[in-house]
Amino acid sequence: MQLEELFSTIEALTGLEVSIYPANHLLVPSSIMNLSGGYRRHMSRFCRLVKGSDSKGCRGHDSLVTNQRAGEIKQPFIQRCHAGIAEVIVPVFGAGEHLATVFIGQAATEDVEQEGLAGIKKRLQGRKFNDRELEQIYDEIPRMKNVDLLRIGQLVSCALQGIVETMSMKTVEKQMRIQEFPQIRAAMNILGKENCWDISQADMAGRVNASVAYFSRLFKRVIGQTFTDYVTDLRMREAQNLLHMTKLSIDQIARKLGYTRQSYFANRFRDITGMSPSQYRRNRQTPK
Repeated sequence: MQLEELFSTIEALTGLEVSIYPANHLLVPSSIMNLSGGYRRHMSRFCRLVKGSDSKGCRGHDSLVTNQRAGEIKQPFIQRCHAGIAEVIVPVFGAGEHLATVFIGQAATEDVEQEGLAGIKKRLQGRKFNDRELEQIYDEIPRMKNVDLLRIGQLVSCALQGIVETMSMKTVEKQMRIQEFPQIRAAMNILGKENCWDISQADMAGRVNASVAYFSRLFKRVIGQTFTDYVTDLRMREAQNLLHMTKLSIDQIARKLGYTRQSYFANRFRDITGMSPSQYRRNRQTPK
């Protein structure tokens, strides 16, 4: 059984939504990259309403805060998202490395029900949304006990173990190669911390004290693709995040990612995803 088959089965059996976030956005296992887009971000009606009420979406709550916490806890646990709905969080480990985090929800557990819709609205104070639509969506959220939600997470955790063996080894091997070469390790740190989307290969080579020719050969050998292709993939993944999680215009997203011309950005996005940015955004507005 592969990831997508497992996730769709869990969703069909429980009525909950499953999504997965890589622990390191610079080293995304191919088994995650190959998933349908909806599994790589929260796509439920509740999430879309909340994210649509603020230009910054969930402000990194899923991809940053909870992901880091999952790597520290190292076993399934229940949490309530910043908007107050319950999820079970499942850390995915392989060869001792935190590879990804699976989110399963949203559910109205006894804790959520105790606060009720009034508690949700209080947490979302200051955001703009339709009260009637929020009430309708809240009524549709599955009801279950904390203990049952946690059991679902534990079941998924067990099912994932066999799958992650294949995805973990490639990631671990790549990480080991990165650690072996200081220039590549420095380049990855720069990309991860600065989000310098428009940096050229020559500029990066200069920053890590390597010749352009040497850096080019070494990067492809260690990472498995050219520096330019790798940075383009990073930009396109970030573009998908921004299209789904924010209300930024296509032009604003293009400029944020270092593209001076929206048309060029749109063409690159279409080459990689098979659709235009606007088509991608429209498709993400509907459930899986």
